Amino acid sequence: MLLEAGEADEACAEMSRVLDACVGISSPPLASKVLSFGRTAARLDSKATRDCVARIHEVVRGDPE
Repeated sequence: MLLEAGEADEACAEMSRVLDACVGISSPPLASKVLSFGRTAARLDSKATRDCVARIHEVVRGDPE
């Protein structure tokens, strides 16, 4: 996984492309995995990860942060 390899910017760019392809995430297992990625990314606390986490919340939860 890119986050585990220390490639946070690249991992978040990939997640952004995935989220761009989604209108919303209605599958609870998929939403759980995306939110888990967001929790891991949030621990890294960079601009890229903060933006990624905000986007995840927007798409999965409908929360604009």
